[in-house]
Amino acid sequence: MKSFPLFHENRPALFLAPLASLTHSPFRRLLSDFGGYSALYSEMLHGKGLLSDQFETSTYTRRREEEGSVVYQLQISNEDPIELILNRLISKANPFAIDLNLGCPAPSAKVKKTGALLFLYYEDVESILTRIRALWKGPLSVKFRLGSREDAGQEKHFFRMIDLFGKFDLAWMTLHPRFMEDQLRRGPYYDWFNRISDVSAIPLIGNGNISRPDQLNKPEFDSLSGAMIGRAAVCRPWIFRQMSDPSFDESAIDYQEVWNRLFGYICEEFIPTKAVGRVKLFTSYYSQNFKFGHSLYTKMMHCRSLEKLYDDANSFFDKKSELVDQLRIKEF
Repeated sequence: MKSFPLFHENRPALFLAPLASLTHSPFRRLLSDFGGYSALYSEMLHGKGLLSDQFETSTYTRRREEEGSVVYQLQISNEDPIELILNRLISKANPFAIDLNLGCPAPSAKVKKTGALLFLYYEDVESILTRIRALWKGPLSVKFRLGSREDAGQEKHFFRMIDLFGKFDLAWMTLHPRFMEDQLRRGPYYDWFNRISDVSAIPLIGNGNISRPDQLNKPEFDSLSGAMIGRAAVCRPWIFRQMSDPSFDESAIDYQEVWNRLFGYICEEFIPTKAVGRVKLFTSYYSQNFKFGHSLYTKMMHCRSLEKLYDDANSFFDKKSELVDQLRIKEF
């Protein structure tokens, strides 16, 4: 695996992936307690929403100094007022880097001609990157998928896009090696990492089902400059520290204390009705650390108050449930 001097000289860069309703300000705060990452991504930010967002208090855009480098990921189309959006983001958030989302396969992204669908439109992507670069000279990146498996010219279009990216002085690019139709149902096609490195000098970050330090030693990851971790980081918020610090002792983790800490962070920033949903979503992943975690998940899904969530979770943790050896990454 190539070194990535933009962040660390002697080890691969590690990024938190943008995850809807998960990589909000309280969660990034929890990750900063453990450290070990190179940069954290915000949630995917809808461009027009930034025109009215309250950057100092919004859980989408608020950034604490201890978080370090935060990348703001934009979901925008060529029809959006990109200049207004960029000017407000740059002036209010002072981002470390800006990322263009070309990988979200959600139906809502398709309707707006953004995300993975936007990747299929060469001229639109070229225009958007040109408009961003006219206002932003700092680190710029893109996150994308393989395109559409229904496209007979998929491979030709894919490498044409890689060539296009080379014209905009990107700091890095991130590939989630699935097709837009795959969602998360099929396994990642890791062989595409090496195929890109053969034709592009842009540092490449790999994303998709990465959950263990030993994965980065596999041959299919040799051409990468770093790794992006998403849902596995929600399951184990200390994963970046574990992957970057050989002296880190995972057995010392107090799972109950970590859950309670994030619960407190969420309650500080979200109103109770929204906090309930965020706690449940986090717990749906965090519960996968336990052999009988489904009992925690199932019970909490019926809770409607923060008090009940807190009591039920801590009742489960008090029983010291047995931990799993490995996360079931195929399930997410």
